[in-house]
Amino acid sequence: MKIREFTLLADKIAPIGIQEDWDNSGFQVVTEDKDITGILIALDITKEVIEEAIFKKVNLIVTHHPLIFGGVNSIDTETGTGMLVSQLIKNDISLYSIHTPFDKVEKGNNYYLGNMLNLKNMKKFNDYCVMGDLNSEISFLGLIKYCAEELEIPKNAISYTGDPGSLVRKIGICTGSGAEFIGDAIENKCDVYITGDIKYHDAMRGKIENFNLLDLGHYGTEKFFIENFFELLMNELDLIGEYIPIYEFIENADPYKYIEN
Repeated sequence: MKIREFTLLADKIAPIGIQEDWDNSGFQVVTEDKDITGILIALDITKEVIEEAIFKKVNLIVTHHPLIFGGVNSIDTETGTGMLVSQLIKNDISLYSIHTPFDKVEKGNNYYLGNMLNLKNMKKFNDYCVMGDLNSEISFLGLIKYCAEELEIPKNAISYTGDPGSLVRKIGICTGSGAEFIGDAIENKCDVYITGDIKYHDAMRGKIENFNLLDLGHYGTEKFFIENFFELLMNELDLIGEYIPIYEFIENADPYKYIEN
């Protein structure tokens, strides 16, 4: 399979045509249209990811988050983004990102997180968010501890707004940055809304509305993109009888550091 043909394969998982207008899913960097020697999957593109790709001798990196947003007027190798672009080109590595399309599809981030939490009766309540039920009611605090354990998120990386003693069962989810959909979760009568990147005024809204908000972090809710996309990509390659070495970048790449208790 050639580098540029990867788009056809990725579209079977999450069509690029459903991305948001502001998004930049698709090829970020394309070098020569050679045969794919291997694929490295990561959440974000970083210096460490490129070094891993070089070590593994792969010439295609697939990330969830795009490297380039908006119009690019120049590439300055003294900037972080410019340096990464330069390193990709120097080492003949192409970069493909699959962002909002993968947030929207049923096989994508939100359903995957819901399955990890063993939610039942899952369905979408907007283009992104899903909601589902726990097997039985538990306390909000119990849910927080359950999420920390099941998703392997440090407790000091978790914040919440609401009543920790309240009983909850119906859970709303939007991985990544989903504070803009708090109103949708309230309207759909979720007992808890799980997302990341909740800001002060979002949390205050939850407090005023007496609504349980659980911030598991942007990284904490989306780090599973790597294993999820790996499985989906392997399945698609099996269906067409094609073998390409695929690797996962499993190093903890959360840009935040947390103070130990």
